[in-house]
Amino acid sequence: MKRQQAKEEGGTKYTTNKEKWASISNDFYKFQIKEVKKQQLEDLRKGFEEDRRRLAKMLEKKQEKERKQ
Repeated sequence: MKRQQAKEEGGTKYTTNKEKWASISNDFYKFQIKEVKKQQLEDLRKGFEEDRRRLAKMLEKKQEKERKQ
């Protein structure tokens, strides 16, 4: 029950030392954390640009459809 609550509350509380070290071991140094954050931001930006292009195409098709009517 406690593990489920900890995960639902955002994962900041650890129920065991093993869980705590498992989360820390991947990003132990500050530069590792910064690199991960930069990568996540880059991925978000790429996704945003892809969505923007996709929406532009959709709007273009919609406008073409309206012109034909």
